[in-house]
Amino acid sequence: MCDEYNGWSNYFTWNVNLWIDNDEGLYELAQEAKTPEALKEMIEQEIGLDSIEGLTSDLLTFALGKVDWTEIFEARKADQEVEEPKKEP
Repeated sequence: MCDEYNGWSNYFTWNVNLWIDNDEGLYELAQEAKTPEALKEMIEQEIGLDSIEGLTSDLLTFALGKVDWTEIFEARKADQEVEEPKKEP
């Protein structure tokens, strides 16, 4: 289940990116991230991972651990470059 999925490195990465693309709050949050690690921390904080316990916490932590945050971060940067064309001097 950790093989490539819909052009992404795995299902977990694809799914998180899908949510980011389709949730305005997550999208805006992701656009503010300066590093893949910051993106991961921001998403974890947004979903309240710290306040979840037990089986739900274990499963969510496992799934988020499979996400390729660098891949999502780089996709966000590429989107920003397309949305903000370079200005000519």
